[in-house]
Amino acid sequence: MATLPIPRLRTPSQTIEAMPRTATYESAEGFSESLQRLGADFSPEVLSEAAALDAAGEDVRVVDTPDVVSFPGLERRKKVIELVTRLMVRAAGIYDPDNKKPSLLHRIPTGGRWNAKTGTALAINAGVLPRRSLKGEQRRSNTFAGDLSAEAFTDGMFIENPQTGTYTVSPFAGLGRSAAELMHERGKQPEEVAETVRQHRDYLRGKVGPIGRIFFDGLADMEGVRTRMSLGVAMMREALADHPKEEPLRLASIGCGSSLPVIEIIKALEKDGYSFEKYHLVDQDPMALAAAVSAIKNSGLEHMMDKIEIHIGDVGARGDGIPGIPDGSIHAADALGLYEYLRKATGKKFLQNCMKLLGDGGSLCLSNMHPERKQRAFFENLIRWNPSAPVQMRSLTQMLDNVKAAGYSQAMIRLGNRGSLYPGYIAKK
Repeated sequence: MATLPIPRLRTPSQTIEAMPRTATYESAEGFSESLQRLGADFSPEVLSEAAALDAAGEDVRVVDTPDVVSFPGLERRKKVIELVTRLMVRAAGIYDPDNKKPSLLHRIPTGGRWNAKTGTALAINAGVLPRRSLKGEQRRSNTFAGDLSAEAFTDGMFIENPQTGTYTVSPFAGLGRSAAELMHERGKQPEEVAETVRQHRDYLRGKVGPIGRIFFDGLADMEGVRTRMSLGVAMMREALADHPKEEPLRLASIGCGSSLPVIEIIKALEKDGYSFEKYHLVDQDPMALAAAVSAIKNSGLEHMMDKIEIHIGDVGARGDGIPGIPDGSIHAADALGLYEYLRKATGKKFLQNCMKLLGDGGSLCLSNMHPERKQRAFFENLIRWNPSAPVQMRSLTQMLDNVKAAGYSQAMIRLGNRGSLYPGYIAKK
């Protein structure tokens, strides 16, 4: 088998460091100018809708969202994968017209790991992270990103007893309780907790096979997931462009998962000259939070550990807010890849709860999967992942309407010039 090309030595942080750091947010550049300068990979339908909204006076702009994976031949691979997926969808329609046979997910390497109880927060890392480090080391696990290896997610996360071969999860700093203990407190049975911990650890030690790697590199949807990190950084930097640098930031990541975007946001804002008073991580999965805290700690951000505060809950979808975060205390928050899992009524409550956290002029930066996706048929007909069931794909107009209905004073659309899956939105209080 031919060896896979070695990617250019570019980690997520390096990619985002290459983004312009001047205050381009104050520019009068509009949608047409930014589209002409940067281009965009969205479908004609999305670009047409964006142009219409721009003409109607909405704030729409294209921003630079570099891919964190880069190597010679990547663009060619993406075109080949696009052709292959189209052929596979057509073949599946002949072979299995009623969509009753096992999905492709069960037939390709690493499929079992995606079906395990690892949760999307960890599983999605397999498609996001590069395959080699800056030193040229082979990717050792599903979590290897640059110089960030599997140990970054397990060091300080798991405590292993070498005599018995068993392991537990380390306590969270400041809480004195581990993710496993928190799962017990939330009603999980001991055997269920033990199995969840085992599967997370096995996943973190696992490795994507060569076929899975080719698909992860080339799928348009996966590129959209990767470039969403860059989009999140661009939106948070824009949202905070007028914030005085002498005032430490209070930020929140709502539905933070394993925190890869948070790491890049912290590094980018520090390079912009900001400091931090508090960074709140909110998620309903204790294991995702354990991975997030460990990843931040081992990403050269040890100085942030006394500023990280975790919150376990339903991310504000119900109730009157997110417990533990004072109302009006947050300068900016992100919710990347979360809002699409909320239906209209719940989504409105979520947006309102997030707005309560924001101070005057604060911003919520969020994204939502768009229905015009290049490989929608591939995922629905072969992978059998039907977004219309768990995921609310929304048009640009629908998102603007939802944000405004929740009471935000302004909503801005930001389209990444790479990746065609997640438009971004900056909602101003």
